[in-house]
Amino acid sequence: GIKGALALAQFSNFLKNLNAKPTVVVDGPNVAYIGQIYSEGYFNYEHVDMVVKKLMDKEERVLLIMPRHYLEFQIKAGKIRSLRKRKGQTIGPYLAPLKSAEISIINNWKEMGILYPVDIKAQDDLFWMYSTVAEDDPMGKDCCERRVVTNDQTRDHTTSLNLPFRQVERWKNTQLLRFEIDIKGGMSAVDILDPPKFSWEMQKINGKNGRKFWHIPLGPRDKAKEWLC
Repeated sequence: GIKGALALAQFSNFLKNLNAKPTVVVDGPNVAYIGQIYSEGYFNYEHVDMVVKKLMDKEERVLLIMPRHYLEFQIKAGKIRSLRKRKGQTIGPYLAPLKSAEISIINNWKEMGILYPVDIKAQDDLFWMYSTVAEDDPMGKDCCERRVVTNDQTRDHTTSLNLPFRQVERWKNTQLLRFEIDIKGGMSAVDILDPPKFSWEMQKINGKNGRKFWHIPLGPRDKAKEWLC
């Protein structure tokens, strides 16, 4: 709609006016909700903060996309409630007050200047998707370097945008950084996975004397790692 387009236009101007362009954008809700559909699950601010710190340790410039209502002192637990209801679990309260440690995490993000709040009626996924193709450098040098940390498969959005499947898969394989959060003994560890060096599709290489060489991936995209060359 018009409001969504205006919100994206404002985000575009925000990126253009940044002195230090972000190299990685974090899909905050996707990180926070990963693995949180069990009965005690919740919007996990600590996991988001772990991802942010992991990226900063790698000297990445981080931009955190977060719907505005998750930055208030109490959050709406609608998504968790619906997931619990579907599984026949205890639903829990609709409004959940934030703990002091969670408020401290949010305040720290604000102090670092890495937050970009998105209004509740806007689709926050479109903002991080747009960030990967935005030309916020006048010379276009910065447009393809930015990646996003998310495990979102983007099926709904890419279908509605009516984009060619092959282009979407190539974009996902090169611009999206997948992550894993391992919880053991009450402690959590995060691992951010680098994208594959080659997109998982047939590759043609032009050799000497006009010869052509084909490299063909073997097996499912998400499991196999071998190529027939």
